[in-house]
Formats: sequence, structure tokens, C-alpha cells
Amino acid sequence: MFRIRKSIHLHPIHKAKRKSKAAQEVLDKLNAFLDATEPEPVYFLTRLWNDQQQAITYKELREAILNGYIDVKTIQAWQNDYANFVNEHLKPLWIEAMQAANADLMAAHPDYFFDPMSQGVLKWINEHGAQWVTVIAEEQKEAISAMLQHAYSGAFTVDELARTIRATIGLNKVQAKANLNYYQHVKKTLLENNPGMKESTAQKKAQEAAAKYAAKQHRQRAFTIATTEMAFAYNKGADEGIKQAQEQNLIGKVVKVWSTAADELVCSICGALDGVELEMGADFDFKGNQLYSGQKQTPPAHPRCRCALLYVEKEPPKYKTVPEQEVIQDWSPEDQIPTPEPPDPAKPVIPPSEKMPPGMKYKGKANLGGTGEMHSYIDETGQEWLFKPAQSKSGKPEAFRACGTGRNRRAGREVWSFPEANKHHRRQDRPEALAIHQRPAATRNSRTAAERACNRLAAGEL
Repeated sequence: MFRIRKSIHLHPIHKAKRKSKAAQEVLDKLNAFLDATEPEPVYFLTRLWNDQQQAITYKELREAILNGYIDVKTIQAWQNDYANFVNEHLKPLWIEAMQAANADLMAAHPDYFFDPMSQGVLKWINEHGAQWVTVIAEEQKEAISAMLQHAYSGAFTVDELARTIRATIGLNKVQAKANLNYYQHVKKTLLENNPGMKESTAQKKAQEAAAKYAAKQHRQRAFTIATTEMAFAYNKGADEGIKQAQEQNLIGKVVKVWSTAADELVCSICGALDGVELEMGADFDFKGNQLYSGQKQTPPAHPRCRCALLYVEKEPPKYKTVPEQEVIQDWSPEDQIPTPEPPDPAKPVIPPSEKMPPGMKYKGKANLGGTGEMHSYIDETGQEWLFKPAQSKSGKPEAFRACGTGRNRRAGREVWSFPEANKHHRRQDRPEALAIHQRPAATRNSRTAAERACNRLAAGEL
């Protein structure tokens, strides 16, 4: 695991002011969080840049040098890489930073819970993520474009410049230029100190030295991005948490106070802001390039800024009158409306249209097995009749739609079905006999003896 000194300052420095205990605690918690979370984005960023270097070939770089620009396809691929990096790594870390920034607020107010899916949080994450992808891809494009201009100086061959550019993919313009100057310096020194050395040998050694320097630059750049982004998300989360607590009427009027990092030395920008108190939503006044939209409402003021905000409640919350809610009475089994019991099935009825033998007496349900509900009747001659009830599509019982006599091979009963009662079973005028043992349906050309008997019985001829 590499380690990078954190004493690098991009601006003039001076002694930090003494600060209150509360302000110091805010800074300590921010720095503890940054120290714990910075290694992860640094690792994935350096790995991403290494993948980008391996993805582009020397042939593509030579073509870019000859053309004087990087093709659009390569730039779009870089943008996609950074967009995936934001979605897979930065967004989860941003939410983690916001939640960590609200730990004290949740401890002080047990009823408060920070919502990372609120509209304000999601709006900042989506907008800032899109801005970050655009900015870093544009910086990378500018760095490569600046190096391509050296092709016209005559100081580099096409192949020499292509190998030098590849190692700097991922750096910004200033870093890429520094790396190229370092390469030239190493090459020149080798040739001057070793008169007998071939130029190709000096180029190879200089490229190796420049590649090592580029790896160090990539780690420094990744560390700068990680510190800045984690600090930005942490402070935005604290700011959004105060707003959510105010919406929940847990805290009243609050002011924010800028507190510089707890290092021995601070930069002139942050030193001038130390102790400045503003209303919520107001912008701090400081110079320098604005990194992203909304940056001046919270730290960081510049890359690697480790400042934080202390929120001080000036007035207690004004409790709002809550409209009286409708009282919901407890449920009791006595309050339940009794559900009427379903009526008993109607007793089987012989359709009046059917002419049945006289003296029919009901014997009860017939248990034939696998045939559904069947009812047994005996006529005056002792002949047994079986009937099958019917029902409508709504489930309402209707008169019997099937009756007859015939021989059931399993039960030994005479069971035939009336064709006129089987209209529901007809398909293309092919009456089907409703036999208990599922006898084959009869066709027009061949009617079984059972159907003829049923027809005659229905017509009163039997």
C-alpha cells in the first residue's frame, strides 16, 4: 500500500486559528472518515487509468499524432469508463460519506433518520456525477491534445511520442507536460553523461523513468480526487441533513461556520474563511476556480481541502399545530357483519321438457367414482336412472342437463344420456353422449344404440 504525504499545499499557508472544541470535533470526524475511505477510490482510479493505457494501441496513438487529435471514439470510451466508475464506486461512497456526516445528528435526535434517497440528495449526486465525468474526461483530452502538439516541434519521433503519451493517460494537462519535460531531461542527461550511448538506448531508459514518474503522478492525482470528492460529499451530506431535520421540525434556525483543517498550517483561502458565519443556503466568498456548481455553499474550497462546517442552532424549532386526526377504533369480532351461510344445493329437478317414465323415486347420490356428482332415481318398473346436475357460468345451480339409462361397466348400472339435454357438449352438430365411463362421441353417420334409445325415450315412444 502506497502512502502519500498530505502536507502538499497548492496555495500560500499560514498558522491556523484557535478554534472551539465543537469545531475541532467536526474536523476530527471529517479527517477520520477521509483517512478510512480514501484508499478505495484511489485504488480503483489507478486501476482504471492503467486499463485505459492498455486499451489504446501504439498504432492508434501514432495515428492520433499524425492527425493531430484523438479520435472521438476513444474520447467517448473514456467518458463511458468514468461514468461507470461514478455509478459503481463514487456514488456508493458519496452516500456513505453523507450518512457518516449525520451520525451525530441522529444520535442527538433519536426520532431523526437521514434519508439518502431524498430529492435533495439524489439531485446533488446525479448532477455532480455528470459534472465530474465531463470535467475529468475534458481534462484528460486537453492533456493528450497538448502533448500531440509536440509532434510538430521536431524534438520527438512519432514512435517516441506515442510511447510517452501512453504512460500519461489519466493525467491532467499540467502533469502530462511535467512528465514530458522529465522524459526530455532524463534522455538529455543520459546522452551527455554517456557519450558512447546510443540514442535508442537513452530513449528506452528515459521512457522507463518517465513511466515510473507517471505512475507516481497517477497515485497523487487519484489521492487528490478521492480527498476532494469524499470531503465534498461529507459536507454536502451534513448540509442536507440539517435541512431534513428542519423539515421534520427537530431543530430550528441554524447558521453554518467555516472551520479550517486541524493541520499546523492552512492555505490562505481557507485561513480567510475560518470562523466565517453564514445563514443556511448562503455562499461563502472565496477566490479560485470553482470546481463544481454549488461548491461555495460548503467546503471544499479547492482540491484536497479538508475543511468542514460547524452548524450552530440559534433558535429552537417552532412547533407546528398538527391537525386532529380521525380516531380509528379498535376492531372487535362483534363489529363484524355476519356473513350469510351459502344455501344448500337445490334438490335435483328433472327438466319439465323431458318426458320421463312414471313413478320416479329419488334414491340419493350415486357413488360411481371419477364421474363427478350423480343422482340415482328408480322408476316404477325398477329401472335405475342416473342424473348429472348442471350449473351456469356464474355458478348458479340449474336443472339437470343429463339423464338416461345405460350400462356402466364398473357399477353395473343402466346409464344413457339424453342428446337434447347435452346441447352444451355439442361441437359442430356432433352430439356427445355423456357417459360415465367416457364412451366415444357419436358422429352423424353412426349413432349408437344408446342414443337411439335415448331419442325414442325423450320423444315418448318408450
